[in-house]
Amino acid sequence: MRILESVTINNIVLNFWEGFDIDIINKHPNSGSDGFMVVIIDSYSNLKLTLTRNSKISNLINDEKVEDIDDILKKIDNNYVMLYTSGGRPELIVDIVKEKIKQLNYITDWQPWQPIKGTE
Repeated sequence: MRILESVTINNIVLNFWEGFDIDIINKHPNSGSDGFMVVIIDSYSNLKLTLTRNSKISNLINDEKVEDIDDILKKIDNNYVMLYTSGGRPELIVDIVKEKIKQLNYITDWQPWQPIKGTE
């Protein structure tokens, strides 16, 4: 995994990572103290093939259980980790997520309409 960018928008910390390493992902704090971890992979099918191959190699060398990608992903129990597929364009995902976070400011700053007079 490699870090693409780390940015703070509207007091929300976003750390964009490319690649997939379950050990690094599991080390991300559940408290959100390090912000959000946005993990960008090229494609789910490529990730599945890679993880299956690595799991089979570990099974042969270390006699470890062969794990399915769905089982590995289910172990990620962290509301501060996001997983996106990019189709080979991780910069597009980075731009989209950053823009969505910028738009959150309009929602959180929004105040309901209240009449100035005539309510009594």
